[in-house]
Amino acid sequence: MKPQPRTIWRAVGKISFCSALAWGFVVLILTANLLAAGQAVSKDDLRQIGERAKSLQNVVIRTQREVNLYPPQGTVSVIRGKYGSVQDFSFLNGKAIYDSHLTADATRQELAKGLGTAELLQDTRYYESDRVESLSRRVGQEQDHGVVQKHMDFPSIATIDLALGVRRLHPEGWIAPDFFSKLPLHRDTDGLIRGEETVPGGGKNEWTWDPSKGYALVRVRFLMDDHCVDDIQCNDFRPAGPVLIPYHVMRQNFAPRTGEWKVSRTIEVTVLEAQVNDPKNIATRYQLPWPPKTLVLDDRIGFSFITDKPDPSPVTDDEIHQKAAAALGTLLK
Repeated sequence: MKPQPRTIWRAVGKISFCSALAWGFVVLILTANLLAAGQAVSKDDLRQIGERAKSLQNVVIRTQREVNLYPPQGTVSVIRGKYGSVQDFSFLNGKAIYDSHLTADATRQELAKGLGTAELLQDTRYYESDRVESLSRRVGQEQDHGVVQKHMDFPSIATIDLALGVRRLHPEGWIAPDFFSKLPLHRDTDGLIRGEETVPGGGKNEWTWDPSKGYALVRVRFLMDDHCVDDIQCNDFRPAGPVLIPYHVMRQNFAPRTGEWKVSRTIEVTVLEAQVNDPKNIATRYQLPWPPKTLVLDDRIGFSFITDKPDPSPVTDDEIHQKAAAALGTLLK
């Protein structure tokens, strides 16, 4: 028996209706995702991000770090793959202290051999707005050495400051508490808030906050020509004062090799102690107490001197200028 035309049209109508309904759901879902992906953040989101940034203007953190190096020659890295260090990081409204030292004598020797440098035991840097002081201690050196400069690069493996959002990757510098509120922020479908900053030269900084973790940063990246160069991921959040701090941070650096972007270095950071809004973290802490008999070069005026105070003490610019004037007067006699 042949199908009746009315039956055929009825079947076709049902198929068309079902297809239209299915496509309608697809379009609805895609539209919802697009709207969610571009959803603007609320005023409360901005307030929460800003309040967290303000709280982190006074922070003292001790970390332990493990660094893996992957040289261009292959996957066999310097120093059997890794070396460890401890860093004390203090920050107060644009002033900072980085105090780092390696954790094992054996790795110090291998590090010096592998990297072609003297065996660095400790690297201490004090950053103020217009002055940076650096003290280094090395194996076999009878005398500590220091430098005073107007500007100095940040320690290359410093990571916790980036994870907290008090310093940006590129261009290097501190991040003001109200900086993020000026960025074009949006909430993605996963509920996370993301913001980007395009920098001169074509690079891009990218920050990701998680509202469920007290608006803490969970990821920080730097991209160049759509390639990720630096990737920092934060985990294991624990309370420190009014905020949550990541107690585990994994950082990966990438570099091009044989036509592909591959991992060139990893830095794993474990937080040992964290204090926020510490009443003892005051401005007078941010002057380096030079050990007695340290050889110091003031690179700003090209003058070297040896600290002559009996106890570890700061040296002011006025004191340096007085020493320089006295030395010049002696030479002119």
